This record gives sequence, structure tokens and C-alpha cells, in this order.
Amino acid sequence: RMYFAKRGMVDKIAKTTMNNERRVLSSFYSWLASEEYITKNPMLRIGNIKEEKRIKKPFSEEEIELLRKNTNELRGIAMLEFLYSTGVRVSELVSINIKDVDLENASCIVSGKGGKERYVYLNTKSKMAIKEYVASRKDNDASLFISQQKKRLNIGGVALWLKSLEKSSGVTNVHPHRFRRTAA
Repeated sequence: RMYFAKRGMVDKIAKTTMNNERRVLSSFYSWLASEEYITKNPMLRIGNIKEEKRIKKPFSEEEIELLRKNTNELRGIAMLEFLYSTGVRVSELVSINIKDVDLENASCIVSGKGGKERYVYLNTKSKMAIKEYVASRKDNDASLFISQQKKRLNIGGVALWLKSLEKSSGVTNVHPHRFRRTAA
């Protein structure tokens, strides 16, 4: 308790950070107790630290239109529309193969957390953008989204693309998870 009091008052650490530290310490001491290195877990009586919950904003319709206007390449348009219509995680986006997309039924199989597969559904704009993008490709890569080097796009590549889109569009705080909130 003294450690967390010092972290909050003297070190001026955010409550979210302190809660993350508390969680790590709690896991560590639980492991020590279960392995019988210690007899009593000192973290059992230290509860969650109250955090202020802020509602994180989704994209507005105006922001989505600004992003669309500033995306001029087929791959970028397809990724933007796919993220907007499905709300997939960025890790799911980069792992999708062309064969996973069913344009006839406007659906796609994604492999999510823990290897669980699920269907996501495409809106008309997304379906058309993906169809046009895939038709324009002249490579044999199985990945749906590829980098400039004709290899599977990775998470860092998506982050860089979104940062450049943020600068060119003037929309702030552009990141993949914000598309999830917008789709939700």
C-alpha cells in the first residue's frame, strides 16, 4: 500500500499505470504462493485502483469522409472500407487471405484472439473496393493486403499508413481500434 501511495503522490504516476503494476504484482505473488515460495500472498487485500473512465470517441461521418477523400490508392481505399465496415483488429486484418473473402455473400472469415475464427460482413463500399483492389493486383501472394514489396502487410505497415493518412486528412487520433469503436 505504501508503494502505491508513493507511486501516486510522489512519482505522480497515472492510476491506469498503477493498476497495471498492481495486476502484474498480484500475478507474480499468486504464482509465488501457488509454487509455495511464500506462505501468504500480500496482494490479496489490495483491490483495484479506481480509474477515471473516459469515453473514447468513434469517427464521425465527417471524419470518415475526410479519410476517404485523402485515400487515393486502391489498397488504401480497400483497407479503409474494410476496417470501417467490419471493425476487425489490425492483427486480423493483416492475417486475411484472398480466399477468406466471399464477395458473393459479402463476408469474410477472420482468425481472432486465441485462434478463434468468426465471420465479419462487408458493406457495399467495402465489397466493391476489395473487388477492385484484388483485380488490380499482378502478384501471386495469397495475402489480401500486401506491402509495396509485394509481401504480406504487417501491423507496423498498417500503423505507418494510418499515420500518413492522419497527416494528409487532418483527422486526429487515427488508429485501427478507433475503427472498431466506430463499427460497434
